[in-house]
Amino acid sequence: MFGSGVEATASGLVLIAAGSGFALVAILQIGFETSTCVAGDLYTHGVYRYTHNPHTTGILVALAGAVLASWSAYLTVLAALDAVVLVAAVVGEGPWLSELRRRVRRLQGEHT
Repeated sequence: MFGSGVEATASGLVLIAAGSGFALVAILQIGFETSTCVAGDLYTHGVYRYTHNPHTTGILVALAGAVLASWSAYLTVLAALDAVVLVAAVVGEGPWLSELRRRVRRLQGEHT
């Protein structure tokens, strides 16, 4: 569906690896419970200095890579639906929202 064969697949695989790695680093930096809002305080160091949701950002990049690598219209639709759910979860999340809006820009990097 996208790209030109081997180049698109290779680019997609790079995006999958980069996005997955970014999400994993984010979770490892603050721990699983804090990354899922089960426990912890506002964290603004490491990759969280650039975005409050690096794990979500990483997943979105990995989804884009999967679409590019697969050449699948079906996966494109599923990835788009998943992206809508992920972004909605970010927008509607928990008790830190007002403080986070003041201090950390959503889904894209900005120094606090």
